[in-house]
Amino acid sequence: MLFFGRNYLKRLPPPDEIRRVLRPLDHRLIWKASEFRVWLLFYSPIVLKHLLPPKYYKHWLILVKGMHMLLKKNVSREEIEVVRKLFFKFVSQVELLYGEDQVSYNVHLLQHVVDSDTYWGCPWAYSAFMYEDIGGTLKYTCHGSTQIGKQIFASVLKKAKARDYAKLHIFHLRKTWSKKFIID
Repeated sequence: MLFFGRNYLKRLPPPDEIRRVLRPLDHRLIWKASEFRVWLLFYSPIVLKHLLPPKYYKHWLILVKGMHMLLKKNVSREEIEVVRKLFFKFVSQVELLYGEDQVSYNVHLLQHVVDSDTYWGCPWAYSAFMYEDIGGTLKYTCHGSTQIGKQIFASVLKKAKARDYAKLHIFHLRKTWSKKFIID
């Protein structure tokens, strides 16, 4: 499946809505949240149509349709109720199609995504999509396994002090140097 999916993905032109090109399926363990979104909404309906038996493919499309609706800029109350029914149907069919052991906590939580939409707004407004890159930045501010919060705070404080110092002194140096090099 991965070989077929990898080759097939290379031939599919990405939609205009995609900012980040999808890495190969065999790299999915390190995908960002936005890559999973792109896979779910744009690529999976095309690729999985050729790989899954029809009943599994139709089941997958229930999830795709629900997430498409929730990730729109504006979602009406009526659409939220449609998504609630779609997700309930999706979750209830997981056990029938894949077995009871596949009804994980994450599958169950899918039903509550709709409640989050009701209270907080569309998932794109509060999800990890916008913040996922800061994790890599924060990772390099820590140099041990204890007092992580203090390490991050100290690193951020050092960067802020360096930025303030640069604003005060680099501008002053630039003015001084430019006066020396101006030819009358």
